[in-house]
Amino acid sequence: MKKLALLLSAVSLLLISAACQTSKTAGMSARINAVGGNDQIAARVRYDDTRMAGSLQVLGAITRQNPDGFILAQVEVQNLTKRNYPIQYLFAWFDQNGMEIYPGKRPWQQKVLFGGEIANLQGVSPYPEAVEFKIHFRNLP
Repeated sequence: MKKLALLLSAVSLLLISAACQTSKTAGMSARINAVGGNDQIAARVRYDDTRMAGSLQVLGAITRQNPDGFILAQVEVQNLTKRNYPIQYLFAWFDQNGMEIYPGKRPWQQKVLFGGEIANLQGVSPYPEAVEFKIHFRNLP
């Protein structure tokens, strides 16, 4: 009986410690070409939480270049859940050599997506030489 209690305690402790160490980071991302006629999502929309990756879907992306050379990007996303979903998103911009423009200096934007809502998120390049962008998503802290 004593061995059984010890075994159950050990298994319970193991399960609790494993649950506390489970990572929520998905690391999935999508890079989007912002110049030219091909505005497809390649493979770098980043979700910082695995649950978010199953609850938020990127439906498409379009861009246009303003007369002053800056790129305006619009990403269409859908909340796949039936509840309100508060998120933060960030556009990261890259030049023709793949170097990020002003890394870490752009603010995260906030948006609450209602259940099933489809919304358009927009960003403007900080530099006229930007040719592509990535969009990052995370839950509100």
